[in-house]
Amino acid sequence: MDDRVAGQIGINPQTFEWQEGDSVALTPGKGGHKSMRYYLRALRDRRVWAQALRGELDVRFVARAMGERLFDQLRSFARTAAARALHLPSLAPRFERALADMSERGVRSLLVFSDSDGGLDMIERHLGPEAEKARKHAGLAVSVIEGADHTFTASAPSSGSAS
Repeated sequence: MDDRVAGQIGINPQTFEWQEGDSVALTPGKGGHKSMRYYLRALRDRRVWAQALRGELDVRFVARAMGERLFDQLRSFARTAAARALHLPSLAPRFERALADMSERGVRSLLVFSDSDGGLDMIERHLGPEAEKARKHAGLAVSVIEGADHTFTASAPSSGSAS
């Protein structure tokens, strides 16, 4: 990171460790994955179940998205638990170390997510539930905006669609 940077704002970032050759596209034709919060909320909506029964919902896509998120969360938890149990230094990914380094240098960072955006799961995978690890870094804040879509336009009342 450039030493001249004093602050940054990330709005619904989808990844933090992009490598040359990685795609920048969301899942084509699907609008990308929604957050686990979104899917769990949708599971409690009878309109979503009605859509699924009528074949209007891509149930396999939703199940795959939820499975991937759950696997990512479990892998992150297992990595952290193993490092603690073995008294090893943190196995934090480069992104977490970069945030900590920037915080120590006084760089202020604000990460803003809509509550339904898939990037929210990614940040929680790195920083824990509700981005709890962010609290130990001065100058790092994570904010979740309820009811906004990926581009932060006002969401229309929910139609119950989960994909």
